[in-house]
Amino acid sequence: MRAMIASVLAAMVLAGTAGHAVAEDGGGSADGVRWHASCATGPDDELGSKLDEAKARCGEISVPLDYRDPDGRHLTVAFSHLPAKDRADRIGALVLNDGGPGVGALGMPLRLRDTLGQYDLIGMDPRFTGRSTPLDCGWPTALHLRAAPTRAAFADALHLSRDLADRCSKDKDVLPHATTANTARDMDRLRIALGEPRLHYLGYSYGSYLGMVYLQLFGQYAGRFVLDGPVAPDRIGSDLLRETGPANEAALRDWAQWAAGQDATYHLGRTPAQVVAGVQELISTAERRPLPVGEHRVDAGVLPVMLWMLVPDDRPEGNAMLARVVMDLRAAARGESVDPDSPLMALAGFLLTGKESATASALAAITCADRATAVTARSAWPDIQRHRRTEPVFGSLVRNVGVCAYWPTRPVQTPVTIGNDRPALLITATRDTRVTWDQALASRRVLTGSRLLSVNARKHGLYREYGNACVDRTTTEYLLTGRLPRADTTC
Repeated sequence: MRAMIASVLAAMVLAGTAGHAVAEDGGGSADGVRWHASCATGPDDELGSKLDEAKARCGEISVPLDYRDPDGRHLTVAFSHLPAKDRADRIGALVLNDGGPGVGALGMPLRLRDTLGQYDLIGMDPRFTGRSTPLDCGWPTALHLRAAPTRAAFADALHLSRDLADRCSKDKDVLPHATTANTARDMDRLRIALGEPRLHYLGYSYGSYLGMVYLQLFGQYAGRFVLDGPVAPDRIGSDLLRETGPANEAALRDWAQWAAGQDATYHLGRTPAQVVAGVQELISTAERRPLPVGEHRVDAGVLPVMLWMLVPDDRPEGNAMLARVVMDLRAAARGESVDPDSPLMALAGFLLTGKESATASALAAITCADRATAVTARSAWPDIQRHRRTEPVFGSLVRNVGVCAYWPTRPVQTPVTIGNDRPALLITATRDTRVTWDQALASRRVLTGSRLLSVNARKHGLYREYGNACVDRTTTEYLLTGRLPRADTTC
């Protein structure tokens, strides 16, 4: 969930199948690929049709559910394969990951074919996501973490987390195997199935961690690796966001300065302080009575989640999106109807219905399988109170109890320890609200052969997304030539 709500919704909707129980194909090896006659699964499959138009192929491989039992139960891993435009200049296979976790990458080759056409572009749907063997707990909401500005909201959050975890109990035989390490093993099975001597890789956000794990486990087969938004590997898991409150509060103030300069358009306040005070008043209003947004009700536990989803983007369109949502929330607080075409309506539908249950379930399963949470009902509320003054909007969200506290299974393997000198290009924004600057520096320290490319920006995900010519040029040059910058670089 790295971009504005429009792109978030597009990524989630196009990720693939939802609403299926966990299935298995009865076994088999990863020695080959089952190719499909068409990427489109039917006349309404927009993504599949676009892949077919681009001359891509779609297939799947069989992988073990548990690599400790390679002859046991198997899953399928789906992927798209867009061949290099010019076979004479072909570099190799570039695997793509769009982050999440829980988001498929089947459509990513379409975004990058014009820039990286010397590669075979591979959009792999990680296990339990997209068109791979699915995992769907049947959740009525995409929320798996709520804010807790009040004691009542904290109780609501605990109830939600317990309920969602209970709904996943039916799949507890597969939940422990939704690890990033297993996905990295699946990637190498795909490399073998495609007959590639090595894999090149571009991963965003959570995908950066997946890339680190592959480098650690299969470094001898790793080619050119780009990790955009590098997650500190020792923080991966359900507590990853716990220390990001200050960065999100700073981002809100940064946005408020922009909004104050646009007061004639959005009427949110003539000074940054007025804009922030207006946001805090909205939360207070939602504490007293949920805000009506169409058929949905936005309470004080949900409203900070909406702000959190939209604040990490300082581009004009990102700032404008957040301003429009806050403006419509203020109208809802006055009892006015929200335009059905408003991004607020789309955001409420995304968060407060079960249509993205499969994506949210996979996100939680992967997160909870990688590392157990240290946050409990006993520890969370005092922690929220200690940071109430410095993190008034986002502290009760990022420090709250999540679904992993009640997860029906415990991790069965410890996370992979990262530390190697394999070359990689790390890309980060210094004011990133998801993967903070200190996390990028931590990643740089354990990947000693890497180079860090940084930008003073408030954006999560930079290459070919933010519009920084230096980032795009430097990254593309590395991917096409294999030459890393001589030193860490600031764009």
